[in-house]
Amino acid sequence: MKAILILLPLTLLSACAVTPRPLGEAMSHNINAQAIAPTPEQKENTFIPIDGQRQKAARDAYRQGKVKALKKPSTQN
Repeated sequence: MKAILILLPLTLLSACAVTPRPLGEAMSHNINAQAIAPTPEQKENTFIPIDGQRQKAARDAYRQGKVKALKKPSTQN
């Protein structure tokens, strides 16, 4: 009986132990990946130059059935 009275509080106190987050660096990586552009000029600059040759090559590859298969997504580097 004494052993139960001694072990019970120790067992309950172990539930209060601080453990590290199981996510590792994933949360900080996601925050950095979604960071907002720091200046208004960078936010307004949404121009992406067009590469006509690359577009034509992609269309031709699609029409000829030479499209590369997509890689399976991975959560690890």
